[in-house]
Amino acid sequence: MPLKLIQGPPNSGRRPRILAAFHAAAEREPLLVVPTADDAFDVERELAAEGASGGALLGGTVLTFRGLAAEVATVCGRPPAQALSKAQRLRAIEVALGRRCERLGPLRRSAAREGFAASLSLLLDELQSAGLSPADVEAGAATLDGSAYLADLGSLFATYEQVRGEIGRNDAHGTATEAIAALRANPEAWERPVFVYGIDDLTGNQLELLAAMVAATEVTLAVSFEPREVFAGRARLLERLRESVGVDEEERLGATSDHTENPLLFHLERNLGEPATAVHSGGEGMTLLRSAGPRGEAEAIGAAVARLLHEGTDPAEIAIVLRDPARRGPLISRVLESYGIPTALETELPVAATGVGGALIALLEAEHGSRRAGDVLRWLRGPSGQRPASVDWLERAVRRERTRTAADALALWCERSELPRDLARLRQAEEDGGTIEELSAIATRMATRFVEGDGDGNQPGPGARTELRVAAEISRSLAELAELGALAPSPPELIGFLREMRFRLWSGPVGSRVRIADPRRLRALRFDHVVVGSLQDSEFPRRGGGDPFLSNGLRDSLGLEPRREEEAEERYLFYSSISLARESLVLSYRESDDAGAAEARSPLIDEVLGLVEPEAVAEGGRGLAEVAFPAGAAPSLAELARSL
Repeated sequence: MPLKLIQGPPNSGRRPRILAAFHAAAEREPLLVVPTADDAFDVERELAAEGASGGALLGGTVLTFRGLAAEVATVCGRPPAQALSKAQRLRAIEVALGRRCERLGPLRRSAAREGFAASLSLLLDELQSAGLSPADVEAGAATLDGSAYLADLGSLFATYEQVRGEIGRNDAHGTATEAIAALRANPEAWERPVFVYGIDDLTGNQLELLAAMVAATEVTLAVSFEPREVFAGRARLLERLRESVGVDEEERLGATSDHTENPLLFHLERNLGEPATAVHSGGEGMTLLRSAGPRGEAEAIGAAVARLLHEGTDPAEIAIVLRDPARRGPLISRVLESYGIPTALETELPVAATGVGGALIALLEAEHGSRRAGDVLRWLRGPSGQRPASVDWLERAVRRERTRTAADALALWCERSELPRDLARLRQAEEDGGTIEELSAIATRMATRFVEGDGDGNQPGPGARTELRVAAEISRSLAELAELGALAPSPPELIGFLREMRFRLWSGPVGSRVRIADPRRLRALRFDHVVVGSLQDSEFPRRGGGDPFLSNGLRDSLGLEPRREEEAEERYLFYSSISLARESLVLSYRESDDAGAAEARSPLIDEVLGLVEPEAVAEGGRGLAEVAFPAGAAPSLAELARSL
């Protein structure tokens, strides 16, 4: 069967082309594969809107590669076994580390450090996605004259698979491997055409699945590429498709301006990164925001977004692109929410950085960890249900008495009050064997207190929604851990688990909200208005973010693809970001930090400014306006309303 490859730059018509082909194959129940579940929601919403206007599509399915593998395995007679959840997988890796740590060589000290399990999980994801097994890693160690480092990795990998077998569950990578084998053994079982859109890279397993799929049915793949310097890092994908899968037909689409009526935005998209490019004379559509400090930048972005909404823009048509939304996104989201602007921050945050997560960890530390007086105070300062005035008294007493242990701090507390109810219930649950269940209940009660206020008349702030979400994630993860039986973590082990645990702040349909996300999550979409924020040198572009585990030499010994060249990858992501905009583009950077120390703006801004005549910048008009918000002078909500 043929593999058709459609290639072209952003805004070249690949999306309508692939959706049209998807529609045309409706009678054969086609599948459309997109990068993430959020992309699937967006495409389904678009298809539903078309259906409302008379073009309904029945029988088609939109899913991710993970969903495709599960569907293939089922159709081919090998329904996938129940997979480990994210929490269960992390726990299985922790158990593997506990079993192997004392026998490790070069990795022994690193394995004992906090955060190692989460990092190892990412590495195992890559190894498994490439189709490698523990035996492959051990063979790689042999090719390097007995590399002890790779031998450690191989033993950890093998121990993880042993633990997974004891649990009796598969993982997503195992499902993919089984699906590939099942489809190769029985290609006649699969008849539905497959379309792939929005993917700018493929893992080894995904390539293998496509190759097996091509032997059974028609596959159409649309990729973002054209022979330009900014796409240099994506050329390897086309080579791998031709080598590993085989391409029967190629269609090359050229750039069009159909997506935008703004000549300046079209000029930037077509010329960023190109040598000796003619400059544009300017025109409306681009704004440069210069601010002081992260708070100043967040308020400047908030003002820009508020003006768009005041002019009638749908929040769903506004995107804020951040290279590191986990670091910068929460503050920007809080500022926008304080302006009454609904947001969807699409990133993962550490559980320990939230009020509920931090308080729960402090409670466990006080009972089963370091058992310090400070742990008791941190717990009580959180959503513990205790009045702040009472905790203030305890802190003064702890300092006066120079109390060091949690037991002594609680004894002081009990001189004036009863033992806090959450702690009393936890101790009772430990006696009854229901520790995990009670911790889940405590997390829920903590989040409820965020919503209800602190008991002294203080109302919940914009972060209440986040606390409810993290409490739900903690409860779900703890319930999944309880299913592991003898391998479930003990209370002391839960401390480390919760410290390493991360949760997705937003997932699913965003509705009428401003999206805040990194370039990769938004690459398959388009928005009327785009803000690219935190354009600081070493932040966007990132620098020095290499692989913490595998050098290029080690990757080569394992047969892994080399890492992309850092500078080229960062330029491509920036190019993808500015290509999202149809009507206006805002580039935001900081001149200083909160303390007033100077910060260097991103060289990517200078590349953009090099594409526009200098007069456009100097005059502050003709489409490139500089809007400065000095530190401490960003507009208040009332001032913002008056300015509109």
